[in-house]
Amino acid sequence: MRGSRGCTIESSLCPEKNKNAGELCTSELRKPSKRKFNYRETKVNHNSKNTRDLDVENKVRRFYEEHGWKADASGTFCDTALFVDLRSSAKAYKSATRRRVLEHLPKNGNLFLDAGSGPVQYPEYIEYSAGFSKRICVDLSQEALKYAAQKLGSHGEYVQSSILELPFPDNHFDAVVSLHAIYHVDAQQQEMAVRQLVRVAKPSHPIVIVYTNPNNVFRLFLKALPSHLKR
Repeated sequence: MRGSRGCTIESSLCPEKNKNAGELCTSELRKPSKRKFNYRETKVNHNSKNTRDLDVENKVRRFYEEHGWKADASGTFCDTALFVDLRSSAKAYKSATRRRVLEHLPKNGNLFLDAGSGPVQYPEYIEYSAGFSKRICVDLSQEALKYAAQKLGSHGEYVQSSILELPFPDNHFDAVVSLHAIYHVDAQQQEMAVRQLVRVAKPSHPIVIVYTNPNNVFRLFLKALPSHLKR
């Protein structure tokens, strides 16, 4: 497969959007800990005897490690070249749609979770957590987290983990975003991913999910909400 900027990959490695493209799961969910987390040391134990089948997850991780988050001479990531409309006529529209997320986020807070952060590749993404003390970036890909660290520096903390087993206690974050990440999870487990976001967010604090098929994710989100919040 070749992207608009000549990004060539094996078709077998290319996650298809909105399908069973990737299963971001690695081990059974850990019980929330009451200790203060050292985010830099918190990683998924991929060698655990209780791990699920990692075949699909490894396929997604391999795509992003070897191709998706590799940048060309212009700084454009392969994932962007393959899946994003890069026409100059679309630039203002794309920027405006990314900034719409700001309408649903508080201007400041303590901990901001970016679940499936990727490399935080757009300037608008950086704006989301500008008023927060820390942005916690979670991703399967070390390559993604490397680039995220270059963008955010000490403002961020970086955790290589599955979105299906977020290694944080309940009611922990002041705001949560997941941007174009959940559709990489197997369709049968996307509700579990949404439930994880709900679990780690503080009550009544915002969770913003950007998903190519919003009707599907809204259904999952409503199912994951406690019954008293569905009214």
